[in-house]
Amino acid sequence: MSSLPQYEMLNAPAIPDGDRQFFGVNSYLEPEALPIGFVQTAHDMRFDGNRATVRKGWDFLAGTVDVTYSAGTEQIFEAGRYSDPDDGNLDWIVAVMKDKAIIWNEDNPNGLIVNFVGGATSTTTAMDITVVQAFNKVFILRSGEQALVWDGDTTDDSVSGTSDSEFLLIDNVYTPTPLLGDEFPTTGAGIYFNDRLIGIQPTDVATPTKAVTGAQTVVMSDLLAPNNITPVDGTYGGGEFYMNQGAADWTVGFSPWLEHQLIVFNRRSIHLISNVHATSIAEKDTVETRYGCVARRSIAQGGGYIFFLSDDGVFTLSSARDSVTGAGLTVSKVQGATTPLSQSIQDEIDALDYTESVISLACGVVHDNKYYLAIGTDVLIYDILNQAWVSKDTYPESIINWVVMPYGTSIRLFAIAKTGWYMMEENAGLDDRNREIGSTVSTDTLAISAKLKTRNYHGATTGTKKFPRVRIGADVTTSDAFTVKLNTVDPDRSGTLSSYTATATDDTAIKLRSRLRGYSCNVEVDVTAGSPAFRWIEVDAVVPGGNNQRTVE
Repeated sequence: MSSLPQYEMLNAPAIPDGDRQFFGVNSYLEPEALPIGFVQTAHDMRFDGNRATVRKGWDFLAGTVDVTYSAGTEQIFEAGRYSDPDDGNLDWIVAVMKDKAIIWNEDNPNGLIVNFVGGATSTTTAMDITVVQAFNKVFILRSGEQALVWDGDTTDDSVSGTSDSEFLLIDNVYTPTPLLGDEFPTTGAGIYFNDRLIGIQPTDVATPTKAVTGAQTVVMSDLLAPNNITPVDGTYGGGEFYMNQGAADWTVGFSPWLEHQLIVFNRRSIHLISNVHATSIAEKDTVETRYGCVARRSIAQGGGYIFFLSDDGVFTLSSARDSVTGAGLTVSKVQGATTPLSQSIQDEIDALDYTESVISLACGVVHDNKYYLAIGTDVLIYDILNQAWVSKDTYPESIINWVVMPYGTSIRLFAIAKTGWYMMEENAGLDDRNREIGSTVSTDTLAISAKLKTRNYHGATTGTKKFPRVRIGADVTTSDAFTVKLNTVDPDRSGTLSSYTATATDDTAIKLRSRLRGYSCNVEVDVTAGSPAFRWIEVDAVVPGGNNQRTVE
């Protein structure tokens, strides 16, 4: 055979690697092991339609309200939704202040003031108050003070922007007090379910049945009688349920479930009360003792799932099959997941401040097939359709709660801050900031700084290789701006390939050159202006050795 030297191709073929669509973020697994469509970092992004799109900013809508913000008094401590069945079938945000509530919607941009009579609140924190609707009435439950009740009359007196009706002490609305049993407790946490007002008995107040202090009990009012607790019938004391069973545990919040069932979230356990509609036959069962709920406002129901934040991350309760065991249960039962839903973003969970006074203020909501979990200025977002976490957002103001209600022709999500309320997903590439209720000045905005960092690409080959070309498919609008970096692994190097600014509205393919080499690489996109969408990202890998000689016998 010939002993002449033979040569391989001078230009070795490029091996493309990349993602043609995007599903979610996974910062828990090694970037080398991520499946196609997952990225290792996503800040202020959305993955709707399998595209990675910079989120839209929030829009401050409390500037026209006839109240001037003042910390400690004219600030918002809590908010809820009032769905008005009487006066035009309108929905309102109910924003609770120290001695009044402001109700607001798009038809009443100046808002209406509903004053508190005979029992103004003291200065409180957001965790001390809950807004609850019962038919056409609105209750403000307050820790350490009697609940307030408003009849829901939104008639404006047309002079001062004040409602003709006022919030009254619950004793002044439901008389005589008590009717047959005990009055509703001075609690800041509660729910209206199955025609009963349900709350937590304060530990320093004697329980209705045994006159015991220091107990953790859940009390339920009589049907259609919110201020009447009658623990006189039934095996479990009628309207009173002991929840801690002698353990170092306490009740945090509630969520309704199917077939007259109420889920009770303790700090370190979860329980289920059945037959709430008839407390004489009610039963209590334990659902979970491995974990509980750290923040009552993190509890949010979406379809057949209940999301909440625990010490180990975000968990779900459901009647569906467990994601790990595959075991199925009947629809009327409830079970906790074996593994946390937030496992793929465990690094973000580990970074949370679990100091009780901080983590207890976390708040969650389900909207537009997404679970939003706010902890201060940060929001973690889980996409229910993609079944994946998609982003960590950062906002200029801490979020204390959420309200979902109609606005315009659709249902919109509002973020509640102590200085006012914001409509989410509204402004392209900009967040309102430094705004206060009653301030019409709206010139201060902040560009959204979004980041997308792909999984590691290695061209399905081992060893060091060149990455000479990067291609990005993007939908851009004029003035959208972002930089593109290529980061390599073994050796670890980083280089900025482009600082791109769109000059027109277009769907474009951006082609970039690189001189970097390594075992693998990832593409990092940092957006500085606008809301571009990224459809696909692709990298070429070239294995060195195209010029090596070899002799074939």
